[in-house]
Amino acid sequence: FAVIIISIIMSLATIFAGYVTQLTVKQKLARFFDRQADQIGTTFHSKISTHVSVLNGLQGLWNIKGSLDHQSFLTYINSLSPNTTYQSGISGLFYIIPVSNADRKTFENKIRTEKNITLVYQSFTIHPDSVAEILYPVVYVEPVKSRENTVGNDFSTFPERLKSVEYARDQGLLATTNLTTFVSTGKPGFLFFLPLYQPGLPTDSLEERQKAFRGLIGASYRADSAFGQIFGKTDTYPYQDFQIYQGEDTTPDRLLYDHDPSFTAQNPRFETTRVVRLQGQTWTIKAQSKPNFSLLDEETRLPALVFISGFLITTLLIVFSLSQYFKATK
Repeated sequence: FAVIIISIIMSLATIFAGYVTQLTVKQKLARFFDRQADQIGTTFHSKISTHVSVLNGLQGLWNIKGSLDHQSFLTYINSLSPNTTYQSGISGLFYIIPVSNADRKTFENKIRTEKNITLVYQSFTIHPDSVAEILYPVVYVEPVKSRENTVGNDFSTFPERLKSVEYARDQGLLATTNLTTFVSTGKPGFLFFLPLYQPGLPTDSLEERQKAFRGLIGASYRADSAFGQIFGKTDTYPYQDFQIYQGEDTTPDRLLYDHDPSFTAQNPRFETTRVVRLQGQTWTIKAQSKPNFSLLDEETRLPALVFISGFLITTLLIVFSLSQYFKATK
């Protein structure tokens, strides 16, 4: 009878110890998953902040001079460390000036004859044709190689881009777009904008900002390479998938990046959401664990080891107790 009682107690103790160990490992795994999600959000925020600081520099240059010619625009970009711009995800920087449609030809000629202007700008033309009252052509873009079609491209003819241009103008804040097709590559990408206002003019109200508005500087990102450069070419999250959306909506039209497009999460063990905010803009990161998401193998196997160890100890105890019992009854 004592053997039975001891066996029951040992079995219950083994089950309890295994359950507690399994729960502890799961909690540790959940914390590990959350730390990785935090790291993704922190990395994204850090890189994007660096990119915006590049635009802030151009904005500051504008505020000092009250204008930007191609020479000063190019000099600023050439002064940047390569690791600050293109290698970290930015594919190009550009400058936009609002132009009255009635003054279109005069403006085109002004750019073509600008002092020290390079050859590609000497045939500057605003395109495509538009009936809009105000045009928003890209005046300068760097690097200009392979982006010749971008020069003169009128953003008023792209509803998504125009929406972001007007947001930046009216709010005085950073504006971003959803995925859009680039003229230069025919591939998807997205854009950042910062507004430029006439130095010395008030910008406290919407009306004042619209009156003082003189243009925008912006950054373009090629979706197929930008995030690879932001998060590194070597996959540091092989057991976790995540998506980045522009804004707080996580609808397909807001999707900017899918870390592993071939993976579809179905009832993931862990999932979470992180929101990144910067200068009035918001991005949402949704992360899911993959089936092979785990800690070190030794930690993952710990609950099973507890069960097996408890079972073996219980069995040995029963065998020993029975052997002693039969020995005593002889």
